[in-house]
Amino acid sequence: MVKIYTKHFKLLMDICTLYSPDLTRFLKKIPILKRFCKKKKLIQISDDYYTTFKKAHEYKDNGINARHLLKLINYRFKKNRVRSYLLGNEWWRSFLEASSCKDEGDNFTLSPLIENTRKLDYNLLEAHEWLHIYASLMRVGLFYPAYYIRELAVKKAIDKLYSEEASVSDIKMGISAIIDTGDIETARKWIHDNQQIQYFENFTSNCSFLIKILSNQDKSEFYYNNPGDNEYFNFINNKQVAIVGPAQSDIKNAPEIDSFDRVVRFNYWKSGVGCDSVYKGNKTNISYFNLEQGKYLLNKCNLINLKELEWFVFKSREHAHFFSQKQISDNVKCRFFKQVNNAIFNGTLNAIPNAIIDLLKFHPKKIKVFNADLMLTVKRVKDYNPQEFNLNSKIEMIERFCRASISHDPVAQYNVLNILWKQKLIEGDTRFNEVMQIGAKDYMKQLQNIYGGYV
Repeated sequence: MVKIYTKHFKLLMDICTLYSPDLTRFLKKIPILKRFCKKKKLIQISDDYYTTFKKAHEYKDNGINARHLLKLINYRFKKNRVRSYLLGNEWWRSFLEASSCKDEGDNFTLSPLIENTRKLDYNLLEAHEWLHIYASLMRVGLFYPAYYIRELAVKKAIDKLYSEEASVSDIKMGISAIIDTGDIETARKWIHDNQQIQYFENFTSNCSFLIKILSNQDKSEFYYNNPGDNEYFNFINNKQVAIVGPAQSDIKNAPEIDSFDRVVRFNYWKSGVGCDSVYKGNKTNISYFNLEQGKYLLNKCNLINLKELEWFVFKSREHAHFFSQKQISDNVKCRFFKQVNNAIFNGTLNAIPNAIIDLLKFHPKKIKVFNADLMLTVKRVKDYNPQEFNLNSKIEMIERFCRASISHDPVAQYNVLNILWKQKLIEGDTRFNEVMQIGAKDYMKQLQNIYGGYV
């Protein structure tokens, strides 16, 4: 009986989503209906995969037959409607061998998995199934072979877009895949010409916004409806903006950073975090906060004394509203930024691309990125993460990154930044430019060398 009600409720939600997104959001807030709306996120599902892989390795060490190990793994994927068995026993054996290696530089063990992955046909699985495989590889630190799996997912998503059988979700995924490849004109044409997709106003709005940013279109059409946007426009318009990442660096960028009109830092939860007179500069005008640090900041709001800051920019509307209501500091203004996550092919954007996309909306004269290499440097500046986060060792940071990569797809971050960099919408210091020049595949290979073998 519960299954019947669930089936009918999901059908109702699909209809509401098509014709009335506002009604959908309202229904999801009704307590008795919440349980029907619950859906495990991929990052949570990846934890299940990770646990299964650990069991498989334990059984393998105890001499259990390989056939039973593969059955265990495929059963876990089957529960999430992923036909992992289609990859073949040889592929899964090479995966188990590679994921059991604890030497991040052991390319000999990795080679069979990469070779078997490159032989796979993208038509074996649907795009969302490939993304489950992609997530499971990154969860165990296998970033380089994961890159090839992601390419299969992108190819399948675009191929399905041109199929007569494409559903609305297929069309949405296909358009975001085209944006991911940098083919902005084709994506724009699909959004403009496809009638089905017009019902999904939030998706089309975010895609159109992202396309305008990435293609350096006239931004005079942008609307500044969110609280604080008009003031922020006056603060950023025609100004030179330095974005300072939290990675440790030995490049002496401080004098150049402090010469910019506006300096942006991230999760600046106490005075002086990430600042010095040699490498990172001392000037700070704006801080962007992610969800985790935003929650921490609000819980510790009585400890804040950030006189140097002029703007707090939050990812969450609720955090921005709460902070504004508390009136913690007279000199610090507060706003939240527009997110475009449903226009991203896989996962969500993290701090730096989010901040750049937000800033470009307000017509800066120049944006330059400093001390950011997209996690190719593991260590953060001192006190970037509060002690309560328990991220004091390299191993803890690596394990955290491998798991976080499921939500914040490294290739998605790279592709967005690379498009902006190639369009000359942003500049970078020496290290950032080096990373942009190597391409997504070699970037994932470098992640493999740094994070592989630890998880």
